[in-house]
Amino acid sequence: MTLTVEPTFTKRSSFSLPMRAILLAACYVIGGLLGSKSSSLMGGDVPLVWAPSGIALAAILLFGYRMWWGVALGACLFTFVQGTPGAFFTLATAIGNTIGAVICAYLLERFVEFQYSMDRVKYVTGFILFACLLGTTVNAMFNVVGLCYSGQLPWDQILWSRMFSTVVIWWVPNAMGALVVTPLILAWAAPDSMRWTRRRMLEAACCGAGLLIGIQLSFNSWFVYGVENYPLAYLPYPFLIWGALRFGLRGAATGTFVVSALSIYEWLHQHGPFWEGKGHDNTSMMLIGCYIGVIAVGNLLLAAAAVERETAVRATVESEKRYRGVVEDQTDLICRFKPDGTLVFVNQAYCRFHAGPRQKLIGTNFFEALPEQDREIPLADFARLTPSNPIQSYDDKVVVGPGQFIWQQCVVRALFDEEDRITEFQAVVQDITRRKQSEEALRRGEERLQAILHSMPDGVIVLNDLGLVTLFNPAAETIFQRKAAQMLDRSVDELFAAADRQRYGEYLAAQAGKNPTGVIEVNALQPDGSLSPIDVAVSEISRGGARMSIVVVRDISSRKKLEDQYRQAQKMEAVGRLAGGIAHDFNNLMQAILGYINLLDRRLPLGDPNHEAVEHIQKSLAHASSLTRQLLAFSRKQVLTPKLLPLNTAVSDMNHLLERVLGETIQLKLKLADPVPWIRADPGQMEQMILNLAINARDAMAQGGTLGIETGNADFRTETELSSGRIAAGPYAVLKISDTGCGMSSEVQAHLFEPFFTTKESGKGTGLGLSNVYGLVKQSGGEINVHTQEGRGTTFEIYLPRFDGSVAEVEAPGPAAPKQTHGTETVLLVEDEELVRLMLVEVLKAADYNVLDARHGADALELARLHKGPIDLLVTDMTMPGFSGSELAKRLAGPRPQMRVLFISGYSDVEAAQMGKPNQTVQYLQKPFHPDAFLTKTRQILDQKGMDVPISVN
Repeated sequence: MTLTVEPTFTKRSSFSLPMRAILLAACYVIGGLLGSKSSSLMGGDVPLVWAPSGIALAAILLFGYRMWWGVALGACLFTFVQGTPGAFFTLATAIGNTIGAVICAYLLERFVEFQYSMDRVKYVTGFILFACLLGTTVNAMFNVVGLCYSGQLPWDQILWSRMFSTVVIWWVPNAMGALVVTPLILAWAAPDSMRWTRRRMLEAACCGAGLLIGIQLSFNSWFVYGVENYPLAYLPYPFLIWGALRFGLRGAATGTFVVSALSIYEWLHQHGPFWEGKGHDNTSMMLIGCYIGVIAVGNLLLAAAAVERETAVRATVESEKRYRGVVEDQTDLICRFKPDGTLVFVNQAYCRFHAGPRQKLIGTNFFEALPEQDREIPLADFARLTPSNPIQSYDDKVVVGPGQFIWQQCVVRALFDEEDRITEFQAVVQDITRRKQSEEALRRGEERLQAILHSMPDGVIVLNDLGLVTLFNPAAETIFQRKAAQMLDRSVDELFAAADRQRYGEYLAAQAGKNPTGVIEVNALQPDGSLSPIDVAVSEISRGGARMSIVVVRDISSRKKLEDQYRQAQKMEAVGRLAGGIAHDFNNLMQAILGYINLLDRRLPLGDPNHEAVEHIQKSLAHASSLTRQLLAFSRKQVLTPKLLPLNTAVSDMNHLLERVLGETIQLKLKLADPVPWIRADPGQMEQMILNLAINARDAMAQGGTLGIETGNADFRTETELSSGRIAAGPYAVLKISDTGCGMSSEVQAHLFEPFFTTKESGKGTGLGLSNVYGLVKQSGGEINVHTQEGRGTTFEIYLPRFDGSVAEVEAPGPAAPKQTHGTETVLLVEDEELVRLMLVEVLKAADYNVLDARHGADALELARLHKGPIDLLVTDMTMPGFSGSELAKRLAGPRPQMRVLFISGYSDVEAAQMGKPNQTVQYLQKPFHPDAFLTKTRQILDQKGMDVPISVN
């Protein structure tokens, strides 16, 4: 084990370990010889101060335990030089000196963390206890035992009754050696931090001279002989104190050594107050030993206390200097004030802030700098400060000019006396204006963020790294029908349908990987167990080392509904196209059948019984034509004849008809609007629509009930969503037809307007009634809304564009029916259906017309180019291969501007209405038509000389 002080001194030594050990052994022998020679002068065997003990201990303390063999070597050499008989005594002496020094060094390091500078009282106290008392006792006991074994002392000297006195004789020299010699060596081995100025050296010389004079007066004067003059031996003591106080350990150790050496010298020469005369050697030795012990112990303690105090004072001065430097260099305002507020200290920053010198500010009141209305707050807080809670802080707004202020934070610490009473306050005032501005900006940012989160239509949910909810905005509350307080610190999985939770987990895993999937569609689980579709997008961010997730949720119920409506509209459009195509092809077939039946009827002689069969066929064809018109109405390809009419009149005129249709078990209630809404519609189709809805309502009220028909006005400022689609902004007339029947299920509603869909028994409905209503409303620019619930009845709300009814349309009188239908004009007939074309050619030729027939537009153009004469009338189908009938009319209008046109079609295509200029009448005939109606229409067009403007390419 090595002492902590060893490296410091070892670095200062240029000798190797063996050389140091040899030198130590030589010093040990020399010190022993000097002590023995001194002892022999008084005829004794034991010296008063055994210098080798002090030398051995100093060597171990300075160079470490490795010097033990130097101590042992010196002890062996000394016994041989002295000629002391007995190998055992030599061995015991070597062991005793070595173990004693090692034990002293160990105890000092172990218990007092000894430093050989001995500049602290605890080091000196430990040195006195362990080195001068315990360690030297071990050394003395080994010496006594060795003397007994060597025969120099009788064995009865170590008996218990004599052991103490025997050991003490050997202990005193060892203790005095450790007390006098060891401090001297350690003091001069320690680095000197004292500055030796001339004044300091003169002071040291004066102190030494005074010490020598005092010793001379105490021990070598004629009047100091005898023990009665014992107090005079302390005449050198003031100079010892001077040396200890002014020169530290070196002064104390050197002074003690000088006094000890000179006093022993004078005593050995029978001088001084401790000489008792011949025969009193032991008494004299004990007296002078006590004297040396007292001055050594007192001087060493005084020197250590002086150094320790000087060190503390110097540290206090340095601390005060650093404290003042720190305080003065601070930009914060620092001050101390008494409980009544009187300032006792202010730093430079305080002076700069208050624009006054320190002398002027000290003595003023600290609280006067605070606004008067705020003074009571800190006073009350300061009064509650205790030693266990001595600090109080507060923020205050300080006005520094008109309309200008700063924020300051004041941290006050209370200072207490021994009785825990407040003596002073220390305040540190810091300008926190920027911090307050930052806090205000942060607060406003938080408010803006909260405002954004509260105003967002999408739900925002923030999760911590455990997946638990930490934020739940109002939109999320609306979407999930839960309050934010219910969801905090709960798993977000609770918000999703059980079937979607695994998909959500897979989505999160994909988001954390290299291939994020963006948005996932899941179902939200409502508290009542119902589900609603939502879009979910999750993003992860890192904040302060912790990860958090932001879940954005969008309610897509409206979008899903809109998508369903769009798909329904597409399906209805496709069904409409199919229905229109079927109606077109069916009309062509019926046209051929109707034409040939008419021709057959004309060829039968009067009274032929086949006339009745022909009539039945014609009736069946008329019924089939009605069905195709309903199909065309659903596909919005029928030709309407709209005009302005009051909606109230259209409803009231059907009152009697509806009462007959509904029967006695159903009550009809009308509620007509005021002002009257005007619409632009086909009156016949309006009657058909009302009748279809009334019949459906009657069938839904098998046990009777009430049918209500109500008219009204509605104004939509923005585009509004209805069950059948979105209605544009504007004024609308409303027709509401409601019943108290059985209502409809959601499955029935999904197919409500599809053609041929019916819930009635087989043979009791065609399934075209509501599809006809749907087509008519759409073709008229309106929308239809349905409210129904099983067992609660059904309400149809029909919205039609509303017009100003103050300007009534005046219908121009139609052309008079021609008296005869025959003619000799040239007619160009274009029809892609061969049976229809051949039939019409035969009908026209039978009426004496000159007929040019073509299969399609290209043939018609070529035929018109080759025909040199005039073509008075173009009769063309609207839909043909190549290009349409309207395109053909445009191409022929150039070379033949006087040619008139009659469009025929199995569709009710309105393209014909776009052929002419504004206010022009376009002649159109819808298939299937009667040959007589065809001839009549042909004759009317040809007879309109000057009443109609031919088709123009412009």
